[in-house]
Amino acid sequence: MNKLKKISPTRVLCSSSTNPIHKKVPVLVHNQKPIIDSLVILEYTDETWKNNPNLPQDPHDRALARFWAKFFDEKLLVTARKIRSDQEVVEEVIEQLKNLENELRGKEFFGADKIGYLDIVANVLAFWFTVGEEFSGVKVLTEEKFPFDI
Repeated sequence: MNKLKKISPTRVLCSSSTNPIHKKVPVLVHNQKPIIDSLVILEYTDETWKNNPNLPQDPHDRALARFWAKFFDEKLLVTARKIRSDQEVVEEVIEQLKNLENELRGKEFFGADKIGYLDIVANVLAFWFTVGEEFSGVKVLTEEKFPFDI
């Protein structure tokens, strides 16, 4: 592919034309073929490198993981992007986060005993949440609203 430039043995620089639909990263290039979109990349790695799965092996648990990942991507993230100083939107985000907190209750990871697909999705979202809070000046993830239990 002429759109790729190898910059080290394990890293490739991609032009925006590598992802012609969204023109943004992430893009995973495997065997000179681009794989686009975070969730698609996670599922691709799960199917390609089967010795270290991201998704649960049980079909029902896999479906739940995909459901919650879609919830993160299409519901929570979309709502969170609307936060400025609108208290109604902040309350909606808090309600959505509490749904996730209930799903995690009693488990160390969403995948129960080890990090998996949904934990990776949640970690990325958590990073952008803190960036959004800093940018907007609106705190959503507070100790008062989400007490930290060990």
